[in-house]
Amino acid sequence: SDLYTVDDSLPFQLNIFLAQLLGLLGSIALTVYGLPWMILVYIPVAMCYYSLQNYYRYTSRDVRRIYALSLSPMYAHFSQSLSGLSTIRAMRAVNSFSSSWERLVECNQRAQFSLQAISQWLNLRLQLLGVLVLGCVAALALLQHHTMAINPGIVGLVISYALTINGFLNSVVTSFTDTERELISVERLNQYIEDVPQDGSRLSFNTAGVGGLGEYGGVEADEEAAYGVLGEATGGGGENLYSNGTLNPGPGWPNHNTIRFEGVYLKYQQHNPYALRNINLRVGANEKIGILGRTGAGKSSIFSALFRLAEVSRGAIYIDNVDITSLSLQRLRSSMAIVPQSPPLFTGTIRQNLDPFGQHPDAKIWSALRACYADTAVLAAVSRIRKKNINQHDRTENAGSTSNERAIHDRRSRSDSRNRNSRAGRFSHSPSSSSPRHSDRRKCSHITSRSDRAGGLGETEESAGSSFGSRKPESDGLLESLDFNMADVGKSLAQGERQLLVLARALLTQAKIVCVDEGTAQLDHITEELVQRTLTETFRNTTLLIIAHRIRTLASCDRLVILEEGEVVEEGSPHELMVKTDSRYSQLLRRQ
Repeated sequence: SDLYTVDDSLPFQLNIFLAQLLGLLGSIALTVYGLPWMILVYIPVAMCYYSLQNYYRYTSRDVRRIYALSLSPMYAHFSQSLSGLSTIRAMRAVNSFSSSWERLVECNQRAQFSLQAISQWLNLRLQLLGVLVLGCVAALALLQHHTMAINPGIVGLVISYALTINGFLNSVVTSFTDTERELISVERLNQYIEDVPQDGSRLSFNTAGVGGLGEYGGVEADEEAAYGVLGEATGGGGENLYSNGTLNPGPGWPNHNTIRFEGVYLKYQQHNPYALRNINLRVGANEKIGILGRTGAGKSSIFSALFRLAEVSRGAIYIDNVDITSLSLQRLRSSMAIVPQSPPLFTGTIRQNLDPFGQHPDAKIWSALRACYADTAVLAAVSRIRKKNINQHDRTENAGSTSNERAIHDRRSRSDSRNRNSRAGRFSHSPSSSSPRHSDRRKCSHITSRSDRAGGLGETEESAGSSFGSRKPESDGLLESLDFNMADVGKSLAQGERQLLVLARALLTQAKIVCVDEGTAQLDHITEELVQRTLTETFRNTTLLIIAHRIRTLASCDRLVILEEGEVVEEGSPHELMVKTDSRYSQLLRRQ
């Protein structure tokens, strides 16, 4: 809306304002040219005009705001009353709703009436100013006429332009007010451009980041030395480190799949408490980490900080010794994958859902589906869709055949009635006529053959059978199934089967770090076992961060991290924590 206002509405209003302003200035200039003494009149008139328009603009702006605010309650009340009409009548609350509606309408009409009154107030005073100007022009012209110091033609020209000043005064005020209102959109866009943090600002090295970089004191101190250290950390030689103002760690990053949280604090709003407090966590290469905690303990905030969905307030996060704030969001997020609790399925085909950028061949897509045990579910859903399409086709053909049979039956009935009438006529005039039935049969056969050619029952059945039989049956091959629409396939998939599809999508991204957020919370035990097997077998060369409420889901993890109120309160392998009877993990096990 703001962009539309700046591109379309604001230039239109500004054009009107400038046209009216130039017209006003031109009229004043011509009257002063014809009657120079008019400049003494225009000075106090300009002061009065400035005071009036100032008073009008501020008052009109506030009243317009009140009018705009009064519209929303009216629309909401109307929609609620319309949707709950039967309930309102059943509860006999018509009078109450009518009274509320009348109050809202009255409030709106007050604001609208005030706007009209303010406009009329301004018009009256501007007309008085116009009358004053016109009167002064007439008086000065009369005085100068007696002294023979003015041309009568000039006087007529001055009076004609003085008549237009009143309209220009009103138009300038209203158009200026409208232009000022449209400029609010420019202010909002400018605030968005300047105040909202933008991804892609020039890299600023964190002194607590890459090991040994702090001694250089930033790029300004010794840029080449900083490049060298950073190149060693990222496995490169220090070249091509900048891409649109951000760090470009190279195509192979991350190489070791390590993650390090150092004193991370995170809050979503300035006035809110910290969601994460002093998180210090190290994740080794290809390590499988389970994150446990009650609702609101900060588990999902770990992922928010890692994907930079929310910027950390203090501390830093490093992936392979590279501060993630020095990377562009596209580069950071493309190196990781996430499996959310509610698996998202997008518009398009199965292929487009699994490989939206078309980077992999179909055979590789099916390999990913098999690796995640999702191929059976996809083929079953596709098979159900095919059967449904065939049944719909058969019903359509049968409906067409039934209508053709009815048409033929009607034609035969009409033909029989005509034949009976014709026989009755022939018998009454020539009793010796022979073989009427043969003639009837010939006519009926003619009608039947004509109706068959037009699409009668016999032809319909044969053509339906031949066309359906001659059509090549759709192959049950895997590759053709990828072209089915996900909107149709998704209706036949259970929640767990959708989760397996999302895992296959994550596998195709070839991400080195995969985050699973409550991936098995809504699954049955069989599907949960499939997901766990996929995570263990397929993602064995990947660093995994898994959030779960079910403790048995995390039994195969290398380490467990337990959070409480945004802090890490316990950390260790499942066996170590289970042996400790006073550990929080043991307490959670006993509760379940």
